[in-house]
Amino acid sequence: MSISTIAFDAAALFISVSLLFFALSDRIQRRTERSIFLLMILNNIVSCACNVLDYYFWNMALRHGDAVHANLLRAGCDEVFYVSQILLAPLYAMYLVSLTGAQHILKKSRHYILMSPVVIMLGLVFTNPLHHGFFFLDEYAGYHRGPLILLVYIEVFLYIGFGCSFLIRYGKKIQQRKQLAMFASIAFAALASWVQYFVPWIMVELLGITMSYMAVFLFVEYARNEYDPICRCYNRYGFITEVRKMLATGQDYTLINLRINNLAEFEKVIEVEELQTLLEDVVSYLRSLGPMNKIYTCDRSQFVVILHAKSNADWYKTQVLERFQKGWSVQDQELDFQLTLASFVIPKDFSDLRDIMNVVTRRYSRPGHQVSLYNGEDLKFLARERYIENLLEEAIENRTFEVWFQPIYSIVHKRYVAAEALSRLRDRDGTLISPGEFIPIAEKSAVIKKLGQYVLEESCRALKEHRLRERGIEYIEINVAQKQLYDVKICQEFQETVKSYDLPVSCINLEITETVAEDESKRLRKVLSDLKEAGFTFSLDDFGTGYSNMSRLFNREFYNIKLDRSLLLKAEKNESAGRFLEALPGIVHSMNAKIIQEGVETKEQLEYVRQMEGDMIQGFYFSKPLPMEEFADLLAKM
Repeated sequence: MSISTIAFDAAALFISVSLLFFALSDRIQRRTERSIFLLMILNNIVSCACNVLDYYFWNMALRHGDAVHANLLRAGCDEVFYVSQILLAPLYAMYLVSLTGAQHILKKSRHYILMSPVVIMLGLVFTNPLHHGFFFLDEYAGYHRGPLILLVYIEVFLYIGFGCSFLIRYGKKIQQRKQLAMFASIAFAALASWVQYFVPWIMVELLGITMSYMAVFLFVEYARNEYDPICRCYNRYGFITEVRKMLATGQDYTLINLRINNLAEFEKVIEVEELQTLLEDVVSYLRSLGPMNKIYTCDRSQFVVILHAKSNADWYKTQVLERFQKGWSVQDQELDFQLTLASFVIPKDFSDLRDIMNVVTRRYSRPGHQVSLYNGEDLKFLARERYIENLLEEAIENRTFEVWFQPIYSIVHKRYVAAEALSRLRDRDGTLISPGEFIPIAEKSAVIKKLGQYVLEESCRALKEHRLRERGIEYIEINVAQKQLYDVKICQEFQETVKSYDLPVSCINLEITETVAEDESKRLRKVLSDLKEAGFTFSLDDFGTGYSNMSRLFNREFYNIKLDRSLLLKAEKNESAGRFLEALPGIVHSMNAKIIQEGVETKEQLEYVRQMEGDMIQGFYFSKPLPMEEFADLLAKM
């Protein structure tokens, strides 16, 4: 044995110790797979150290001629070396299994079967002095391998093969980069072992294994793209990655979703550094309740905890509530948080990634409650929202979404002069879903843009195919959501749609809400200006339901002001409300706009609007919303 033969093991020892240092100093939250990885490195350090010490004792025997004493020490090192080598493969297999998140699939009975080869091999190693099956040392301190050395390689092959099969079967949702890194590291270690087995004097096996561990650390364990440095826990990307793995295994996992609803209020009065310290303290506390629980944040005010298999969800929630009720001290201030705490099980409660992300990222709480508690069943309304979203997508894609029209009656002309286009969505069983349910859902998602374009096309088609303009309909009113108006292409798209039906732009009037009217963002103002220059006119919808500044509203030069039905109902019961409603037409007319009173259902209400000099009426007294064909028939009878 020469210094060159031990140089590879010395290098492997140095790299392994360095790798252990970096792994321990990396402050990413401990996980099952990280704990096993640290054991793998420690085990490798023991192997490398044993080989280095073996060389040292051999060298001392040569110098002092004390082969007997040196052989005793070397035999001890070699015994420990083979123990560590036998443990290497099971640890690696355990790491591969834990990486998939499917370790709970293995039943306890299978654990005993899986560990039996290790127990047998350890028994053979401990009895090696009797049979010399793995190694023996001659009287000249020479080292010789025994016939049982082949069993070590067979054991490694079996365990690594088992781990790889697990990775292939249950690791489909793991990043491809990580999968490739794992298989490449195994191949590299196998190549080094093959070389040393057939050429024993080239001792590159431990160095090859060490380099494979380094690859695992750099490409799998060192997951900075999955880590939030502010909160010191895993981020949204890491959570999505983990959920995909959990769904792939089909096992039940309990998630605790915690949101601090009023954190934004405190951000205005505390320093940035103190805010970061606060978030770190929250995460540290959550971690103290279970070091093996995985903690994630999808934004600064929200945390989700994936409970370890043996954790008690009820106990965990109780501890969190008790801690948060005590408040948090920041800059000599006591912060009382409004908390939403939800727990659910996947895939039992939610089995779709989008549903799970909707539960985690949505802001929901019980009004007036300091703490809002939700369980899996309580969160089913979120699944209903996802169901509605899917229906909307399907209806638009399949062109089964319905557009109905409610006529608008002119008091002056005593006929229908316009109509409002209204969306109608049917469930899969053919029943209509209330617009009050699906419209808010559509407005919160990207589907609202598609829906707006769809309604515009159907309105243009109705105007063209049913010759509505020839029947007295001057324009169709179309609701435009705020999210649509942030699209800089909307003006061009609307113009092209109207022109494709050979219609003038003036036949489309766009309804916007008070919220949109008060929005002073440059982007939205530019879009509204472009639409106006293109020839589109605007109606202010549901006036009277908000708290708009009137001077700001009328600066928008609205074509119509649509008075909400609630104003009319209040005017019938309250004298002050009546005087306010009666004064509105004069103000609106002075702004060159017209009044449309919504929700007129009785003859008395009709007479009231006439007396207050309203211009147009929309409501059930004249007609409820009608499908396109029925609306055309109604006009034909006029």
